[in-house]
Amino acid sequence: MGKGSNKRVLSVLLCLLMVIGLVAPLSTERAEAASVTISKNGSVSQSVSYGKTTINVTLKDAYTGLQVYKDSWITYTKSGSTYVVTVAANTGNSQRKGSILFKETRNGVVSTWELKITQAGKPKPTNTPKPTATPTKKPKPTNTPTPTKKPTSTPKPTNTPTPKPTNTPKPKPTNTPTPKPTNTPTPKPATPTPTPKMTANVTSLTFGSGVESKSVRITAGQKGSLRVDRNSNAMWLTVTVSGSSVTFTTTKNTGAARTGTVDITDTGSGQTVRITVTQGAAPTPTPTNSPTPTPKLTPNTTTVTIAGAGGQQSIRITAGQKGTLRVDRNSNAAWVTATVNGSSVTIKASRNPGAARTGVIDITDTGSGQTIHVTVKQGVAPTPTPTNTPTPTPKMTANATTITNHGGTEGNTSCGS
Repeated sequence: MGKGSNKRVLSVLLCLLMVIGLVAPLSTERAEAASVTISKNGSVSQSVSYGKTTINVTLKDAYTGLQVYKDSWITYTKSGSTYVVTVAANTGNSQRKGSILFKETRNGVVSTWELKITQAGKPKPTNTPKPTATPTKKPKPTNTPTPTKKPTSTPKPTNTPTPKPTNTPKPKPTNTPTPKPTNTPTPKPATPTPTPKMTANVTSLTFGSGVESKSVRITAGQKGSLRVDRNSNAMWLTVTVSGSSVTFTTTKNTGAARTGTVDITDTGSGQTVRITVTQGAAPTPTPTNSPTPTPKLTPNTTTVTIAGAGGQQSIRITAGQKGTLRVDRNSNAAWVTATVNGSSVTIKASRNPGAARTGVIDITDTGSGQTIHVTVKQGVAPTPTPTNTPTPTPKMTANATTITNHGGTEGNTSCGS
């Protein structure tokens, strides 16, 4: 093989080296794997290289039927109790951040598990150094030696004419063209389109003291799913995400007015909007007026004494009457008669034919329902004083009550003895 061919081979080798230098960075885009475990309502950050990466995610205390929010360059599959999260290779030169959020709503309670991912940018290709041209050495001309005269053994030497040396022509050097190195153009980074500012329709909400719900809507700048982070002063709020809408629900406030803040983060652009939520104080309870106590039904007396010969007495209600009065005689007061006249009750008893006796009557106010008991006592009737029978006056009698004169001599007639 000639020197010209060697130079051509050298040029080919240099070109191959340049191609290998360009391809080598691409060969590093191999898949990597990692494993993480995330606690309920927890967040784990994971940094990965620019190449395709697989992350095995285990969610502690999670049930099935989770809602998943993620960036477009993040995918996942479920394998048993593990979620296999795949991060696509980053073809850009800039670092990017994203997340995948698992959300569970169980019995009205929202729980989340979040994996925050930071992926390195693809390294920029390095410029291959220009090959140095190898100078071609000019060949030195070779001198053909002059042949030596050989003696002959003949008696008469014959003079052999000395041959004239022939000059070997100098070879003309062929100029091997030095291969011009091809400059690999450095790719110009694309001018990034400015990310529009994430904007919400409101940044503050005001609620009353009761249970109430209101929504905030992201109106501009959203590039991925929304993630909600309640600060420590907003644990009395329940927050749910649906697309570009975030709903805030309060619990009943039983104390003073309170204020909390909630951060809404766009996982696509990394921008965050803070929402301030204020809830009014619990209303001061209206004092309930204690009902005016009903005055006690009060009579002027609760004991009535009637003479054994019979008679009557009156009882008068002095306080607590709200309606008409009703009289009920107990079984031991059948000998008592009672009549009502407004606030007065007249109690009567006839002559007691026997021993002293006691009975009870109940006087009830039909307006208030109150009842008083009145005891009625009656003594023994007095024994009547006997009257003396007068001695009868003897009847005056005569021996005759008729005198008859039959024409005889007038004389005296005597009555008596």
